[in-house]
Amino acid sequence: MLMAACGGDSGGNGPSNAAPTAAFTSSCTDLACAFTDASADPDAGGAVASWDWDFGDGATHATTQNAAHTYAQAGQYHVKLVVKDDQGLASATADSVVTATAPTSGLTALFTVNCDGAACSFSDASTPADGTLTYQWDFGEPSSGADNTSTAQNPTHTYTVADVTSFTVTLTVTDAQAATASTNQTITVTPAAPLQCNGVDCTLDVTQKAILTVTMTSHDCELAGNRFSITAPIRQTVFFNGCSVPVGTQYVLNGPNADKSFDAATQIAAQFTQGVGDPGDPDRGSPAIQLLGSYPSWTINIDDGGNPTAPGEPDYNDIVLTVTAQPVP
Repeated sequence: MLMAACGGDSGGNGPSNAAPTAAFTSSCTDLACAFTDASADPDAGGAVASWDWDFGDGATHATTQNAAHTYAQAGQYHVKLVVKDDQGLASATADSVVTATAPTSGLTALFTVNCDGAACSFSDASTPADGTLTYQWDFGEPSSGADNTSTAQNPTHTYTVADVTSFTVTLTVTDAQAATASTNQTITVTPAAPLQCNGVDCTLDVTQKAILTVTMTSHDCELAGNRFSITAPIRQTVFFNGCSVPVGTQYVLNGPNADKSFDAATQIAAQFTQGVGDPGDPDRGSPAIQLLGSYPSWTINIDDGGNPTAPGEPDYNDIVLTVTAQPVP
């Protein structure tokens, strides 16, 4: 682009001195722009002697014939050039709008998510991972008010759900040049299922000091990422992704005593959560778990919530656990 402006003569007697004409061309690559002077002095033997470049962003003016300038942010900028001839006569202003664009530096928004029931943890995996990015999360739950957004790199969010619910989570990242990238994922959140006895919440009642062992008795399930946890009087994730745990695997619970035992009269609470799962998983409903038996042996029957409308569901045989208590002094 060639921009030019013309001035007038100086008047008076004798040879007149016409004002020079300011003109320039420009080209930009990303945020870096180059400006090439094309000004001229119409007077025979005259010459352009000085240049004043205004780059339109508040930066210090340049006074070289040709100029280069790198903008801090992408946008459109009104660039002006005024020149003077060798007798100090200034030109009119030549101006042009240039567009600086953010570099295509491989900026990508990406994240992974892990949910334990309604409590979800989000892990940023955006690039470049050089510490220069800023983050804006939208967890897709406007009813949570200010908690629906976060600027942390790796935030957490606990959803309020009474049944299986899907939410669309959006991450927008911004780099140092103000370029942005966004991505979203739809996640399925389910409330945790507590132990049920005759349809109400219940506990494993330890009537004598003992060490408790959980055994994977059988499984016939497809939902990935599920989790079985003890929630009281200790907190312990017993296993993750139970559909792939080998049958016969045993887990000793970490009781509060030095020998991992639980004292007599302890009530142990547990829960099962689905997790986020995989794209190929079957349809989801709310999970449920039944507790049968009494000290020193219990059976925990888990329905993981998969294929909730299929005949015979819930069948409480997706994961079956046996809990045994070994008395200790």
